Amino acid sequence: MTKIISKQEQGFSDRFNQLLDMADFPKQNEGRYTEGAKRFGHKSHLTFRSWCTENKKPRTYEILLEVVISLLSDIQADYDPHSIIAWLYGGDAVKNPFNNTDTDFSLKLDIFLLVTELSDKEKTELTKLELQNITKKIYGFLVKQRRKGLKIEPVESNRDAINLINFCLDELND
Repeated sequence: MTKIISKQEQGFSDRFNQLLDMADFPKQNEGRYTEGAKRFGHKSHLTFRSWCTENKKPRTYEILLEVVISLLSDIQADYDPHSIIAWLYGGDAVKNPFNNTDTDFSLKLDIFLLVTELSDKEKTELTKLELQNITKKIYGFLVKQRRKGLKIEPVESNRDAINLINFCLDELND
């Protein structure tokens, strides 16, 4: 007897692979299944491969939640893991959480503008590439701190902003 698979179930592996790609996971046929088995504690790469190729889902929500949280730690953006799981399970019936980049763009722009303003006030010349790299590093650092549950308060002054940027850069260089 043939099992009927819903449209949402058919796309699970495609969506899961998209998440893996965003997390810079090894490509298929380049160690993806072995790395997945090793990283997520499976004795055989066949289980992980079935998630990637056969539209099979992990046995429990908790297992998938653990995998998603781990993968999100490699993505420099702030996404809700439960929204990702809903999208993995539901496909087109659920809003793709990766298509909502307004918040990320706004935060990156704020950081970029602040770094630019502060470099002007401090009379420090930065190239466009240096500005982009500093912005990317600070953004990634702040996202990781938020994921750890640390609250980062808005700065009160330019001196506080300079201290925050220096702190971020010091932490990143350690």
